[in-house]
Amino acid sequence: DLLARVREIAIDASGRATGVVYFDRTGALQTQASAAVVVSCNGIGTPRLLLASKSKLFPEGLGNREGLVGRHFMIHPGRYVEGVFAEPFETANFSGNPFFSQQFYETDRGRGFVRGYSLMVYRPFGPTSVAWGDVEPVPWGAGHHAEMQRRFGHTIGIAIMSEDLPEPDNRIELDA
Repeated sequence: DLLARVREIAIDASGRATGVVYFDRTGALQTQASAAVVVSCNGIGTPRLLLASKSKLFPEGLGNREGLVGRHFMIHPGRYVEGVFAEPFETANFSGNPFFSQQFYETDRGRGFVRGYSLMVYRPFGPTSVAWGDVEPVPWGAGHHAEMQRRFGHTIGIAIMSEDLPEPDNRIELDA
């Protein structure tokens, strides 16, 4: 349930952050003053917030005098698959020793693209990792314990993480 969503960082006449302007649970606009503002909103949320924080001092968004906020975005596309096996694995201590392959990680222009991908085969790293699930979380409710027993010590995952390059056209921008 969304409690609040920050619309912009409020600044004073000298350009110093003084707090945030946000939408509350009802959608009403509110202001929260603060001595400091920490921006840690992930690869999409951070540029969104900085670009939305326009003012006379920052007409293109906070920190965007050079037009680089949101540019060179890298997402590292990835896919995951999990297999649940009937027989439990011999070791269920979940020490977290994944198998990595980067056979196709380096650029090979003969494949027709730049960069590559990493492959990882792994077991979940304990009960929380099993409950979270890479593909589908264990549902809460009446069937939770039965599903945890089915998966815990019985699951193997395979992940593929692609590499992308920080191209100038890969960007986050605001839709008016």
